[in-house]
Amino acid sequence: MSSSGNTKTVLVSISSGIILRNFLAFGGSFLDHIRGKARVVLVVPPEALEHVRSTYAGQDIYVEAAQFDYALSLLQKIYNFFIAHLNFTEGARLFAYHGVRIDVPQSFQSRALYPIKVLISKTLGKLRFFREVLPSLLDAHLFTRRIGKEIFDAYQPSLVFLTNVHHRLDVELIREARRGSVRTIGMPGSWDHFPKRYEPVRTETLLVWNEPTRTEAIELQGYRREQTVLTGAPYYDVLADPSLLIDRESFFTQHGLMPDRKLMFFTSGAVYAPDDADVIEDLVTALREDAYAQAAQLYIRPYPGIQSEHERYDRFENTQHVVIGWIPETKGFADPWIPNKEDVREFVNFLYHADIVINTASSIAIEASAFLKPIVNIGFDGHGHRPYGKSLKRFKRLTHYQHIYETGGTILVEERERLIPTINTFLLDPAYNRENIIRLRDKMCWKIDGQSGKRIADTILSALYEK
Repeated sequence: MSSSGNTKTVLVSISSGIILRNFLAFGGSFLDHIRGKARVVLVVPPEALEHVRSTYAGQDIYVEAAQFDYALSLLQKIYNFFIAHLNFTEGARLFAYHGVRIDVPQSFQSRALYPIKVLISKTLGKLRFFREVLPSLLDAHLFTRRIGKEIFDAYQPSLVFLTNVHHRLDVELIREARRGSVRTIGMPGSWDHFPKRYEPVRTETLLVWNEPTRTEAIELQGYRREQTVLTGAPYYDVLADPSLLIDRESFFTQHGLMPDRKLMFFTSGAVYAPDDADVIEDLVTALREDAYAQAAQLYIRPYPGIQSEHERYDRFENTQHVVIGWIPETKGFADPWIPNKEDVREFVNFLYHADIVINTASSIAIEASAFLKPIVNIGFDGHGHRPYGKSLKRFKRLTHYQHIYETGGTILVEERERLIPTINTFLLDPAYNRENIIRLRDKMCWKIDGQSGKRIADTILSALYEK
């Protein structure tokens, strides 16, 4: 299996269905650009082996599984706890104190540990010795299990590309690469990962989505600027691909929508927004009462693969001018859903044809900005009242989402009474807030040119074959 001749081998981590989508599930992807120029070994969790191998294995493309999710020792858990909280951003503190899930009470243990987490960040987190020196010394002694050793031995890679650098699979592969002095290039799995915790196990080179991600990599994660390369987000390449687009009449007819009505595209916040059904109720009531400034219709996109979404949205089935786009569960990773090419095509077309996009603190706001769509964020708790610690209002303080709010590119609706009037403002004037949406697009998408996958592949190939 080892490399022969001048062709070298790259190991590529694929830790989840979303990462699979980001890097492989569409034309012009990173894999398309590197295919034929290097051998590629996709390293996946064991449960995903069959799916990924049957879909992607072929000439010079191999798929192997690495069992990384082993039980940690007490010392490893203590080490991870202290290391993770060397950073403790406002968003991380928010979730640590109140809990991530709005509908689940915070545990006494988590609340009791909160002062310790704050103390760690304000003392040890400020000292270079505890951020840079001590973790390097301890990590090599505490984490000695050779995850992926057999894969490294069999394929003798010249480089490892980690597509989700904070995922446990990726961290274990970085450790193994270090043992063999194999070069590493990494990338965050999403634009919102770096503010959530500190990770001292880093790659030699880091590819970043945009300038805010680069700044966080430097200020929060300890990368040097010269280690970072701005490539853009690979998934955003689909937003620049005109071949994916279907004309409005054909696409709407296919999905039971009316081309002559304005489209409100609502995406579920799943367990993080348990009152979404109340918001839908208000949107549907406005449809029944003809309260919109123009004839409208609603497309609801439940969170893909989550069976419990039916409990919230089934009652809106067969409602006039309302369509629900169910996406069934698919097995393969630990995720409930593995996006495929058709899923990507459908989602891109809904963004493209939407007249307004409604969501709760979701990355969909960024993707909608690529098409300069009016964007509304829900910031109220349905028809009831929740204490601040369990309210959507706290999401306003999320560290990563500040990048979006600072542009003014989304309208945050914090009072129920403002929802329909805000939508009507956009229906009457689609260009309302356009300058801020452009600012959001340029800041968070960086470039929508369809070339991010190529930039990623070029960077890897350059490192692989550099003289």
